[in-house]
Amino acid sequence: IQERQLKSKHLAGVFHRLPSLDQLDQLGLKLIAWATPLLVLGWFSGWMWTREIADPLTNGRWHPKAVWMLLTIALYVLYLGLRRGLGWRGRSAVYVFLAGFFLTLVTYVGVNIFEGKHYF
Repeated sequence: IQERQLKSKHLAGVFHRLPSLDQLDQLGLKLIAWATPLLVLGWFSGWMWTREIADPLTNGRWHPKAVWMLLTIALYVLYLGLRRGLGWRGRSAVYVFLAGFFLTLVTYVGVNIFEGKHYF
């Protein structure tokens, strides 16, 4: 219904108060551009901390949360590359953006549910 209203340019209700799709697209790009280096910094500092406190028997193992975080970072880097390098915009860029958001949720919530707490 919303997409039909957008295409026909007959918006009703709260849609008049929302920002334009172009503004939301630019905001998403800026958020990912700022968040990705912070995610890398957080992952790297966690990796260094884990190496310091981990039991020598588990030191060579990768924690599932670290693996999912690397997948999330890789997807966000892909998103930035597609947006800035290839000029992706619109629906296809939003799909990659939403996949990154989904991976972020899996990283922070889903891994704890399925894998339990940290092993160190």
